[in-house]
Amino acid sequence: MTELLGRFGLTSPGQGSGGGTHKASVTPWTAAAGVAGELHTGLRDALTDLDAAHENLSQRTKGLSSTASLASIRTAWAGRLGDVRDECARLQKSLNAAGGGYGAHDAHVRDGFDAARGTWETGSSAQPSHGAAHGER
Repeated sequence: MTELLGRFGLTSPGQGSGGGTHKASVTPWTAAAGVAGELHTGLRDALTDLDAAHENLSQRTKGLSSTASLASIRTAWAGRLGDVRDECARLQKSLNAAGGGYGAHDAHVRDGFDAARGTWETGSSAQPSHGAAHGER
């Protein structure tokens, strides 16, 4: 389990490089998007192979009573796998968007704190407003 969590950058405190404290990052989002993309590609290739393996199957199994059942089962599985493939593509896009949004928000907050720190360190009497940290100027 730790290996899987590590792949997504979700190791527990003390297991990661954060010195025992939780540090959030874009990594889990982009890692999950990458896995979804790999699954999409693998399923796309598997469906292509499945189609190739069943080419002219009805002619090759002519006369067997199981031909119609096999075709029905293949069609059902191809539909299920196609749905999963499509969902993986949707997830990849959504996870990449979530990671990008998280990264942009994280940078915006960091910039707000950096600006506030600069004001405090110079001894200015003006304290940043709550809204300034959220981009309201």
